[in-house]
Amino acid sequence: MMDRDSIKSIVKRFLSKPRYEHSLRVAETAQKCAVKWKADPEQAYTAGLVHDIAKELTPEKLLNLSIPLQAVELELYDAFPLIWHAFVGPIVVKHLLPQANEELLNTIKWHATGKENMTLLEQILYVGDYIEPGRSFHDIPFVRECVEHNLDEAVFAVSLASVHSLLRRGLPIHPLTLSCREWTLKRVAKERVKEISHYYYR
Repeated sequence: MMDRDSIKSIVKRFLSKPRYEHSLRVAETAQKCAVKWKADPEQAYTAGLVHDIAKELTPEKLLNLSIPLQAVELELYDAFPLIWHAFVGPIVVKHLLPQANEELLNTIKWHATGKENMTLLEQILYVGDYIEPGRSFHDIPFVRECVEHNLDEAVFAVSLASVHSLLRRGLPIHPLTLSCREWTLKRVAKERVKEISHYYYR
């Protein structure tokens, strides 16, 4: 894998300044979480750095970059435009960084929706993207507190927050977000499930 500065220079070409700065903060947050939860900190940092590389791309822009898409990716763009970038992100990363491994690509792919049976690194990026220092969501302190003592609880909280936000805005909920919520629901102690659920639905 390339060194950090080389990867940063590639990512910078595809993102606006605010989005690039967000990616740097996610990388740092994911790295800290990886150290705490004993995942690979370098892999976590790289995942955070590239996770939004497709955020400001469209199918047309990818075609101009000679990155072909399948019909399923085009359908996803129409159905879920806000999270489309996560699913095509691995395709873009593999094109730009051929040496990227499957763990990294999968971690990028699920960062916006979560899913069931997430790996440790996938959980870290999913949460790290939500709690990076530039975020201003009202529940950030609560989720950060969860991260400190139980990563499953943090993932559950973020999935609940996502569902709650999408419902409030009348936006479609991807099935994977629901499966993430149900998966972590089974991994969190019942008392904590009640406490976390009460926080979002009081």
